[in-house]
Amino acid sequence: MKKRLLAAVLSFTLAIAPISGVKAQGISSAQKNMTASISGAVVDVRTMSAITEAPTQEEPGKELKVGIYDKDGRNVSAATPYALTKKSQIDNPKVNSYEVMVPAGYSKDALIPVKVKSRGALFLGVLNGFGSEVSISRIYKEAACVNYTYVSQNVAYIPSAGTYYIKIDKYNFSGGAEHSFLAQFAFVSGANTELKNKTNVINATFGQKSPLFYKMSVKKTTKIVVSINLEYSGYATLCNAKKAALTSEEYVYSKGDKLVYVVPKGTYYLKIKSMQGFVSTTATYVAVSNSAGASKAKAGTLKVNGQTKNILICPKDSASRAYYLKFNNPKRQTIKLNVKSSYTSGKVQLEFYDAKGTKFGSKCTIYNGVGRKNVYTPYSYTYGSSAKKLPKGTYYIKVKKIDKRTSGIIEVNVKNK
Repeated sequence: MKKRLLAAVLSFTLAIAPISGVKAQGISSAQKNMTASISGAVVDVRTMSAITEAPTQEEPGKELKVGIYDKDGRNVSAATPYALTKKSQIDNPKVNSYEVMVPAGYSKDALIPVKVKSRGALFLGVLNGFGSEVSISRIYKEAACVNYTYVSQNVAYIPSAGTYYIKIDKYNFSGGAEHSFLAQFAFVSGANTELKNKTNVINATFGQKSPLFYKMSVKKTTKIVVSINLEYSGYATLCNAKKAALTSEEYVYSKGDKLVYVVPKGTYYLKIKSMQGFVSTTATYVAVSNSAGASKAKAGTLKVNGQTKNILICPKDSASRAYYLKFNNPKRQTIKLNVKSSYTSGKVQLEFYDAKGTKFGSKCTIYNGVGRKNVYTPYSYTYGSSAKKLPKGTYYIKVKKIDKRTSGIIEVNVKNK
């Protein structure tokens, strides 16, 4: 993800360059008539003459200042990056572009203030009047240029909101002439954010010790499926409203993974830990209801070849909590239990009983995953034509989580073929 963003920012920079002023050093008459695409809008460099035709010498006693101008020619106090907020923007990203004018006779390093609203990853590119990239290795936390964050491959991981400073070393505009630079910026936030239904977000990650929290709010019992794509593998944990863990810390693959939870009404947080990089996240919320009872006497009812019923396993349920469904088998026949499991944290087991409480077979593990299919064939063995068929009668399915940190949904139906 980072490589595509970086390549896109640099390709924009190269496509626009040069956008320098009429009197900037090194600009030919042919270059003055070039057009440039800035943040999706086409801008004719000739329309910027009001900016670029400043006098080459300032009035006596007047302090020389670096001018920063947006694409509309307005003088701004600080640059602001274009906010990239979703994965689709990576394929055709935008940047905010600024012309930086260094007046003739300016003898100090030129500073470009950049204002960001949160911690995050700042993509930046600076070109001189000849279209060559200016090397930027640090971004400073104050105009005095003392404390800094490294810039690596045109990306700086900004630790907090505020105004930061990019320094163009004065050797880039030596010679006493007026100089013009093009600076471009895009930003991926690393702040905690909210996951809304079917809405994708991208964020910067800041290492294992600085996790990212996604807020998730539901108004009723809901199955939450989260699709995650990390630049580097990491870990995910479902947390309560106080950000305390409700599930195990689950490994998430960098190439893409899915997590699924079932939670009652309330506010939750998904905690993501990963190395410094990027994460793309999409959540899907589906309201669900529970068909299972808490005891045999309260068991929900299945029908052979009937509808699929849900067993909801919530993280607040105790490890001793059991969930029951029952069905009536009208005759001796082959029966299959189709069990689809959608949970990614914890462990679940299944047991099968007749009306007298006799178990059929050993306890079965219902494997975790998203939409994972499990098939069980209970039977009472006899010789002859009735071999491996289930006798007529009422039967019970018992599902139990054997790890309190389990959360998910088990879908069950009964078939005779």
